Amino acid sequence: MAYDRRDTAALLTQAAKGHADLVALTLRSLEESNQFGPGRLRDYLRHGVGRRLGVLRECQARIFELFSPAHRYPLPRDTVTRVQIYLHAFVVNVAGILDNWAWAFVLRHQLRDLIDNPLQVGLFRAQVLAVLPDPLRYYLQTEHITTWHREYLKDYRDALAHRIPLYVPPSELTPEEQIEFQALQAEEADCIAKQDWERHKKVSTEQERVGSPSFYFLHEISPDGQTRAVALHPQLNSDAALVVEFGNLYYDHWMARGGQRAALSEQRI
Repeated sequence: MAYDRRDTAALLTQAAKGHADLVALTLRSLEESNQFGPGRLRDYLRHGVGRRLGVLRECQARIFELFSPAHRYPLPRDTVTRVQIYLHAFVVNVAGILDNWAWAFVLRHQLRDLIDNPLQVGLFRAQVLAVLPDPLRYYLQTEHITTWHREYLKDYRDALAHRIPLYVPPSELTPEEQIEFQALQAEEADCIAKQDWERHKKVSTEQERVGSPSFYFLHEISPDGQTRAVALHPQLNSDAALVVEFGNLYYDHWMARGGQRAALSEQRI
């Protein structure tokens, strides 16, 4: 379903703002890292958070460049592949930057000795939540954020890493277009059988122009047969805005620690 002019303009404006805000957050992350000498804490802020913010900026920009919300034709196959590459990197680094901030907090407040399994360090882990300052804990426990993490970020990141990778369909087809597409597929197969490569090229070009662009991504068909599609451009903008919003809140409060360290030591991670 294509965006109208107003939605397209809003998405492009949001993307530009997200890029600028990610640049500003990168500079703030570097400033925060400068408070500490060489070591893992500074590495997580400078080389972890800093690099990931750069990847997020580039991925968002390249996806909007390759596949503008103003696009009106199905994407060529090679473009679909390139969009997916940037999408994969974007999602992985949204998840990774949250883990980097969790590790920076644990190291800043010398909580590492209380953690038996380093794989359990995460901002959404109950024991880590218990020692975060109130503004960070309250933010992470809001219904909006917990739902985003549970139903979108964790599910899609886990699918990308372990199951079916995220996929951007090259097109959407009406019933009539499906018939046309299938006929061209059959003709394409006939061209291959006859080794008629000139006609094959023309048929493939015709086939790629059938339908309209799909502005969604998904990772697999759910057990009930329903796809769990996510709107591509709005999600990129929303994720970038969330990283910026939480990142600035984090740096406003991360030097303080919540008052529940005892709970962490009694129930070791």
